[in-house]
Amino acid sequence: MGWLRYLFLGDLGQQLDLSDQSAEIASLRQQLNSMPAAGGPDEKRIETLQRENDELKLYLAAVFRLLITKGVATAEEIRDLVSALDREDGDQDKKYGGGMMPKI
Repeated sequence: MGWLRYLFLGDLGQQLDLSDQSAEIASLRQQLNSMPAAGGPDEKRIETLQRENDELKLYLAAVFRLLITKGVATAEEIRDLVSALDREDGDQDKKYGGGMMPKI
């Protein structure tokens, strides 16, 4: 209650406020200790996946640029192929779960 306790109860009111605050601090410490530590296995796994994803994007960009520069494929052909692969599962969702090699 703060000021009301102090006005009506004086030092006793102040001691009650301190006791309430101590209990609240103890409760918050207990909650904090029960939380998983930052940098846990999930966070490290996400960081690893992000690094791998960034590296794959880098290599894929290099392959695309090499194919286009060497005249093996045009940017439009690559876009068309990506779109066709994306539709293979019946849903154009920018995901691909098929095999890497074409079916012969």
